[in-house]
Amino acid sequence: MRSAKTVNRRVDFTEFETASGELALFMYSRKAFVQTISERYIPPKGINQTFEIAFWLPSYADVDAEYERLLKLDVQFPTGEPTTFSFGIRNFYVADPEGNLLEIGSTSEK
Repeated sequence: MRSAKTVNRRVDFTEFETASGELALFMYSRKAFVQTISERYIPPKGINQTFEIAFWLPSYADVDAEYERLLKLDVQFPTGEPTTFSFGIRNFYVADPEGNLLEIGSTSEK
């Protein structure tokens, strides 16, 4: 992370620009998450609901390709396949062994 540049920082969210793409760290309640996205959200059972790491990929197609790659590795997807939200993000989640969410997404259709 030495070469990472902070591009967005709030109390509950920090986003870094790295040589290989953007990385975001979130620390907030699921209630705050629901308010942020303005959509209903029911968290999966067994998932840590306070911390999330997000990896931003260049395009929606990259999100789909990464999902297919991880699917072959028998990874747990607590929210299922990639979804495109009305606010312009296509993503899916992976759970690490301790139940933390890893978000893999993009804000670009191209």
